[in-house]
Amino acid sequence: MYKGKHALVVAHRTAKRITGVVTAALLASGLSIAAMAGAAQASTHACDTALNGCRSIQSEVPNRPDLDVQGGAKVVGNVIIVFTRSATDKAEDWVVVPHLVTDTSTANVGTITTTTTLSDRFSSTSTVVSLEFAPLGVRSGLCLSSVNPNGFASTQLRPCNTVANKFNPWQTFQVTDNGAADGQFVNYTEPINHLVLTNPKNDGDIGTVGHRVQVKFAHLFGTNGATGQLWGKNNT
Repeated sequence: MYKGKHALVVAHRTAKRITGVVTAALLASGLSIAAMAGAAQASTHACDTALNGCRSIQSEVPNRPDLDVQGGAKVVGNVIIVFTRSATDKAEDWVVVPHLVTDTSTANVGTITTTTTLSDRFSSTSTVVSLEFAPLGVRSGLCLSSVNPNGFASTQLRPCNTVANKFNPWQTFQVTDNGAADGQFVNYTEPINHLVLTNPKNDGDIGTVGHRVQVKFAHLFGTNGATGQLWGKNNT
């Protein structure tokens, strides 16, 4: 859904580049720029300087939409959409929270049990993260979460996992770039059925402003998991 008056405020804002501070924060959290989506930033200045891995998450083509919390509201159940990039929109501020591949599950779902480790679902060298909403760099305790193990459901904000050495399978994603170059695709794959965080239409469209973000079947995304994938590298 569109944000109404909020859209008028941010629609003409321009993206800004990632700062050295944010780069350092990502590296400190164990994540490289190459592993995450793009270098072109649209997070707020407060997010950029928060030293906690705060950043925006971009769609794969420069100047196209960012991952956005509808209305910027820190509310359980609030939907995740794609929205115009803005250096002043706190709804596009996220903290990248890394997981250890030795973390075990907090829930039983599908073939995952509470004894399942992330390395059982992904490779032992995978980069695995959760995305926590952090308006103006302040962590909200709410994470981007899937709500349907069969996919095809819009993502929402749900309380983040707070148990040490555990992962919530609904809000944990492997980050894979498959050696992607500038402008190419990066996958965010969940561990339950290896579904992919993607655009609502699942047709290669990179997302229309206001559309909700969903998790869909990975096998629909081509041999490299690319076609229709929302996120990518923008090193321009």
